Amino acid sequence: MRDKAALAAQKAAPFTRALVALCLCSFAASVYAQLSDPMAPPGAQPAGGSDSVTRGTPTELQGILSGPARRAALINGAVVQVGEMIPGNGELLSIDADSAVVRSGERQIVLRLHPELRKRDAKP
Repeated sequence: MRDKAALAAQKAAPFTRALVALCLCSFAASVYAQLSDPMAPPGAQPAGGSDSVTRGTPTELQGILSGPARRAALINGAVVQVGEMIPGNGELLSIDADSAVVRSGERQIVLRLHPELRKRDAKP
């Protein structure tokens, strides 16, 4: 009787290992999905988490890329050069050191890299 039980356990071992591996993979995928991007700016939403990206006006300047041959802005998760259309209704008009100007419809919108920061004159 003991030999039959051992034989049954040996036959079931690969199936058991596969089942455990499948459960671990499923658990790891759900944990990974909850991780946030450490390089994302504070308050940034994960990709696909906001409807404003697909419709309406461009809302967030996330970065400025500049090099000797090119300048581009990262707006709503898309890299856009001057003159190109931004996913979400708008055209990139210009890029500065910490801002970008976008035309959305008839309006021109200034997107700032750090909108909560305001430049003030130095006091003597």
